[in-house]
Amino acid sequence: LAHIANADVYVHPARFDAYGGSIFAMALGVPVLGSSGAGAVIDNIESDVNGIIFQNNNVYSLNKRIAEIIKKNELAEFGTKMRQKMVENDFKGSIHEKLVANLLG
Repeated sequence: LAHIANADVYVHPARFDAYGGSIFAMALGVPVLGSSGAGAVIDNIESDVNGIIFQNNNVYSLNKRIAEIIKKNELAEFGTKMRQKMVENDFKGSIHEKLVANLLG
C-alpha cells in the first residue's frame, strides 16, 4: 500500500479482472489509468473526470492514454475526485466493505 500511496498514477492493464488492485489506489486517492476489462475501473471511473480508461487488450489505446497523461497535468485532480467518490460510495455488504473502510480511515 505504501508503494501505491506514493505513486503518481496506478496503471491497471488487466484484460479481465473482476475487482482487482485498482481499488487500493482509488481508496488512497491515487489516479488510476485502468483497462475497460477491470471491474473496479468500470464501476468507479468516469473517464477523464476521476480517472482514465483505456480499451482492454489494446496496447495502442494504453499508449495513447499515457501520452495524454504526460501532456495534461490533471492527475492530482483525478485522484482527489476518485477518493471523494470512494468516500461517498456505499460498500456495506460488499466483499470490499472492510478493505475500503480501512483504507478510507
